[in-house]
Amino acid sequence: MDLVAATANVSKATVYAKFRSKDELLTEIIGGAAKRIRQEIDHHSDPHEDPRTRLTALAERYALVLFDPSTVGLLRLVVAEAHKQPEVGRLYLEGGPLPTIAHLSEALRELVSAGGLDIDDIDTAALQFVGMLEARRLYALLDPAMLPSKKEISGIATAAVDVFLAAYGIRGEAVT
Repeated sequence: MDLVAATANVSKATVYAKFRSKDELLTEIIGGAAKRIRQEIDHHSDPHEDPRTRLTALAERYALVLFDPSTVGLLRLVVAEAHKQPEVGRLYLEGGPLPTIAHLSEALRELVSAGGLDIDDIDTAALQFVGMLEARRLYALLDPAMLPSKKEISGIATAAVDVFLAAYGIRGEAVT
């Protein structure tokens, strides 16, 4: 609470007036960050775009949020607290990653229905796609100097889409 008060340039009493406990503050921070993640991801591309264009737009937006220093810092905090307070981990998952994966699954269903992708297990494919985007984040969690630049984030997103389309693109058709 001392750090929060100092960062916000307010007294500790002001922080406690708004949040009765560290847990309540943490819940508010996680909820706010998760909402921001969902809003960013929800601004996805047109459902009628070709698979490469749509997936690249989704991947870049998600990766920009994943590698945002405040998101990485929040995840570092959640990981540190979740072993003592498992509800913190659940709150984080339910607030951001799980709805994001559900949203991506829906986008993949639309692309499969439109004939742009060939996926038998959409939920697994969504997890694989997210996993490719998140892989480098472990390094940034351990060393903030490892956060990728915007150009590198774009490359991470493009590479993930390339691999994903190699696995799930319609065979015999050029996936643009």
